[in-house]
Amino acid sequence: AKFNDLKSFKKKYNSTMVPRPDTKSDDPITTLGYWVLSQRTEYTKLMANKKTVMTLDKIELLDSIGFAWSAKEKNDYEKWLHMYFKLYYYHYLHNSTEVSDSDSQNSALYDWTIKQKRAFHSEEKQSTLQIMLLDELGFDWTLVEPPSWDEMFAQLVDYHSKFGSTLLNKRINRNLAQWTRTQRKNYAWGEL
Repeated sequence: AKFNDLKSFKKKYNSTMVPRPDTKSDDPITTLGYWVLSQRTEYTKLMANKKTVMTLDKIELLDSIGFAWSAKEKNDYEKWLHMYFKLYYYHYLHNSTEVSDSDSQNSALYDWTIKQKRAFHSEEKQSTLQIMLLDELGFDWTLVEPPSWDEMFAQLVDYHSKFGSTLLNKRINRNLAQWTRTQRKNYAWGEL
């Protein structure tokens, strides 16, 4: 049954790189991820001449669909798919694909979603499959313009009134911390 699930996964995602489970849930991709992880583990045992349930017949069956025996991403699409599944799990937990710019635990995911939006609105469009997968999650393609200098300065004034300092904790507001670093650099170079 799991092998057929893997075949369906490959058909939909054009890859056998099922993500390593991020959550303890009964989500179909999570359960498939555990199964794939166990196949790789059993294969490793076989290669080390240890006791295993992996057989040559199972290896041939998995090889027949191009099973990825290593979990390391091999190409740009697999790297994209890795981030997509981070968003997939984020959506599963939060019922949203809108990652906050102030969420320090998901800053790489936030940056990736912005990159997807920019690519969508530029000439370096994603593949039809990538767009379809993001659409299935309800991905909002709207590219929000960054705040103006005056808006960022107002945020800095507000931060200073709350915390008594302009030395920002990026965990509180990552964008404002980045903006203040840029302002300090511009000042040091005489460009402010």
